[in-house]
Formats: sequence, C-alpha cells, structure tokens
Amino acid sequence: MEPRVKLPGAHRNLRRRGGRVISYWQAWRGGPAIGKFAAATEAELIKIEAAAAGQLAQAYAAACRVDVPQGVLATLIAAYKEAPDGFTKLGPSTRAEWARWIDTITTRFGTLPISALKAKGTKRLFIAWRNEFAATPRKADYGIQVLRRILSWSVANELAEANPAEGIPELYSNDRSAEIVEPHELAAVLSEVTPPASRMIRFAAASGLRRGDLRKLQWSHINATSIEMPTGKSRGRKRIIVPLLPEARVVLEECREAQRAQAARARKKDQPERLPTYVLTTAHGKQWSKDGPTGAWVKAAAKRGIEKHFHDLRGNFATLLMASGLSDEQIADMMGWESQDVQKIRRRYVDRDRVALLLAARLSAPKD
Repeated sequence: MEPRVKLPGAHRNLRRRGGRVISYWQAWRGGPAIGKFAAATEAELIKIEAAAAGQLAQAYAAACRVDVPQGVLATLIAAYKEAPDGFTKLGPSTRAEWARWIDTITTRFGTLPISALKAKGTKRLFIAWRNEFAATPRKADYGIQVLRRILSWSVANELAEANPAEGIPELYSNDRSAEIVEPHELAAVLSEVTPPASRMIRFAAASGLRRGDLRKLQWSHINATSIEMPTGKSRGRKRIIVPLLPEARVVLEECREAQRAQAARARKKDQPERLPTYVLTTAHGKQWSKDGPTGAWVKAAAKRGIEKHFHDLRGNFATLLMASGLSDEQIADMMGWESQDVQKIRRRYVDRDRVALLLAARLSAPKD
C-alpha cells in the first residue's frame, strides 16, 4: 500500500516486528530520522502517518534546511529545489532520482561562484565531471541532464547569466525506435515466462503501450474499438487512444478467462469474489510492480541470448499498424515518433508482400 504522506526525496522503510508494522522515515535514504510509526496493520499505519503529516513535514523541512552561502552554485540549487516551477513540479519517482544527483552536484560544484558560469573553461569542467561516469554512459548523461535543468531554470529566472551545461553532447546513443522483436525472438522469450508475463508481453506487442501504461491499464479504459487512458508519461495530462487490433483482443479475452478462473477458485474457498480493476495482473491477481514486466522480460531474454528490450515491442505494434494499412504519418503521430523512424521499420522489417499477406488473412477471416 502506498503512503498518503509524500515528501520529495524522503525515504520510508517498512518493517514487521512482533506482529506490528513499523515505518521508519528518513529525510533521504541514509539521512537523519524524521519519524517512526507503528500499528497492527499497514492500513492503520497509513492513517497514523497521515494524521502526523504536519509533524513529519516539519521534521523533514528542519532536516533539509541548510545554510546556503550566497553567490555560489549551491544558492541556485537551493532556489531550484523550493521553486514551484522547479524541483517540486517533478513527479515523485523523478524527484527521488534527481535528489541523489542534486546532492552529488552540490557536493562537487556547490562552492563554484555563479560568476564562473560565464567564464571560459567551465563547460570543460562539467564535461570532465561527466567523463568520470563514462563507464556508465546513461548515468553520466543523467547527471548532466539534472545540472543542465538547474542552470536553465536559473537563467530563465534571472539568477544566472549563462548555462555552460547546455550543448554538452550525450555519451549514450541508442535510438531504438526502429527496432522490433522478431517473431522467433518473441516466441523464444514467451517460452520462458509465466502465463501472466506472456499476456503482458503479447499485449505490449499488440497495443504499443509503454510499460507504465500497461501495468496501469484498467478494464474501464477499454471500449468496443479502442483503448482510451491518461498516459503515465504525461502524469495524466494527456490521453492516448489506441485502436484495438485482433491480436490485442485475443490477449484481452485470455485475461478475462484467467481472472474469471481466479474468482471461481476464491468462491470455492469461501473467499470474497473480486474481479480485478486492472487488465494485466500477476498470478495472484494483483497489479504488476513497477519493474515486474521488465524483470520478467530481461530474465527470459538473457536465458535465450536475445538482446532486444521490452520497449522494442512498440515496434511490433507499428508493424501491425502498417499491415492494417495506416500511413507512416498516421503511425508516427500515434506512436509519438518521427516519420523517418516508421520508415526505417517499414524498410527493415515489413516488405510489401508481407503486408499484403497479413491484409489478405484479415480480410478472409470469418466475421463474428
């Protein structure tokens, strides 16, 4: 269960001892303690924490309050962390990740004078810092991304005159928008996973939904012809509409059957019969964890020596849209890609004969 109290970057550690549930709160992972609560159940614990939200917030603010010297980069960082259009605007998971990088940047460059941001050689200084993480290129780029955002915010708010982190090239380059999982690769992965994971993977390939949207997909999001849901990537500000292809309908029916069977088993044990809210559920009928789908894919792919990513299944959906007769522009708009990305998939994986065969098979299929 998710706690109701949300504090940017705060760490909550849950333990069960002596038949009680205990939560230990820290201002950040490894930071000072700001609260400890105990209850008989997790639901009761969450209520107790919510009642003490003000106390927690005060302890958190006191722990995070530091004396920031003026005229240095730490001044800009402190202002960015408190700004409504800065750090606090980020989503919870992003704040947690950025908090670690902000601490790293503060430790390394906190005493750098703001005036030095205009000086020649500062960009080189930042590049040298990035290169210290060259063994993990994505990590290196993430650090620069956070630094760049802090400085661009500072420039926009007239707290600094230059952003030397702007224009620093990324170390990691891996555009996978033109990748798909080949049929033989998909079959190999599916042979290694559980039925719930198989349904998750096949529905990803048949719908093009991102991992976060797949695990949040509810039956109420599905109508007769399409999937309509707020996207996790936009934090609910945008809605996506995805056509329901025959391949997706097959998986949906399997999900319904699996959930009906689970409800029937609960009935036999005199347990409450509840049909899940979510479409894609685990073997226990629960919502998938954040990293569950990717974890299942990575283990199976590694076992069969396949180097494709879970995200590459979006390319499979693009090929189904091509077979359905959609243009490159229509597919690009639906997928959030550039038209050239769709063209690469079409040239690499989908020839005219294959599309013609798929269309012929669909047209000749008996109608219900």
